Amino acid sequence: AYRNRFSPDAVKSIDITGSPVKGAEKPVVTLVEWADFECPFCGVAAPVLKGIVEKYPDQVRLVFKHYPLSAHQHSETAARAAVAAQKQGKFWPVQQALFENQKAGLDETKVTELARKAGLDMKAFESDIASEATADSVARDRKQADELGLEGTPTIYINGRYFSLQHFDLRQDLEPWIALEIELAGSSASGASAVAPAAAKKN
Repeated sequence: AYRNRFSPDAVKSIDITGSPVKGAEKPVVTLVEWADFECPFCGVAAPVLKGIVEKYPDQVRLVFKHYPLSAHQHSETAARAAVAAQKQGKFWPVQQALFENQKAGLDETKVTELARKAGLDMKAFESDIASEATADSVARDRKQADELGLEGTPTIYINGRYFSLQHFDLRQDLEPWIALEIELAGSSASGASAVAPAAAKKN
């Protein structure tokens, strides 16, 4: 845990090209999360991460990446739906709706209903959700996580450092970690060098 938090060689380079982002334009802290829309722990993490971004709008940026687990029947469909929503600039409303409706089940009918409620162009949505490009986008996120040694979802990195949920508590430890990052950075954003900010897409 100490190594993950403070060792210089624990910082990983994370490519966020094409990934949906929200929060600070010039962040001091960049959070990268890999998640599965049917994972209950990801459902718990979603409002916590959202709250952090809202509390630190000028310092924190959140990047979302997909890791649908094979054990969850509809997680791949939900991930593709979120990518399709991103193409229409509505990733975050659909992301929130998917997590909020976890317990209702995220089968194709429910996912389509949520997309319609979010105001998506349904013809484009139906085309995009089934496209090879959308499948490739999800696969790229999964491959990157595998290369980093993902152990489960959610997997969170803070300025390139692994926030291990085996060693840290999301509700108790995440905000103090971020607050310290901001304090240590002062007025600079030196800690954000482990990601590629120019490549991200706001949605």
